[in-house]
Amino acid sequence: MVLYNTNHVDMINFPIIPSETILTANADQILMVPETFDEFNFPPIVSKGSTYFCKAPYRFIVDIKMATYSNTDPILSNGQPIPSHPTGKVFVCAVPWDVPGSYLLGGEWRHPLLALKEDSDRYKFIWNVHLKHGDGEFVELVNVVGSSIWTTNPPQGIIGDSCIQIKDSISGWDTYRIAIACIMRGVPQQVGVGFNSAVPE
Repeated sequence: MVLYNTNHVDMINFPIIPSETILTANADQILMVPETFDEFNFPPIVSKGSTYFCKAPYRFIVDIKMATYSNTDPILSNGQPIPSHPTGKVFVCAVPWDVPGSYLLGGEWRHPLLALKEDSDRYKFIWNVHLKHGDGEFVELVNVVGSSIWTTNPPQGIIGDSCIQIKDSISGWDTYRIAIACIMRGVPQQVGVGFNSAVPE
């Protein structure tokens, strides 16, 4: 995915808003990651169409909460358990969801592709990630806009995904606020936040 700083991208019908608006908004979904966590028991959280775009801050917002024990006993994608470890991590991935003219590489939601060059040329994906320790202030971790890359052999628009690896907190709860939106053909699209278990270090 080609990434740009949102401060330098002019996108028609795509509001670029102050991060403060995102931070004060109510989350659409909240997930508290338990001790034993795996992607099979926690499928992607998907927006209800593009309804998130009907009001400010024009983003689908998911709060991922990590405690000191979160994901310390993760399970890998092959179903094999991993012994308890105090530094278990989990990947959080922001993706477009079932956008028109898209298909999945190998049926895998993490790898969407576009079939038409026109769609690839008119595709934008924005995501912001902020982290808050306990009751402290949110700190920005990610602020980017992505576009599709068109290839001719084979002809396809490569969207890719946007992932960040998070970890359990040192004390109390850490909150990772994921705020995303997608626009294609000048129209807002459905989006999702997915998860991937990570091997502890």
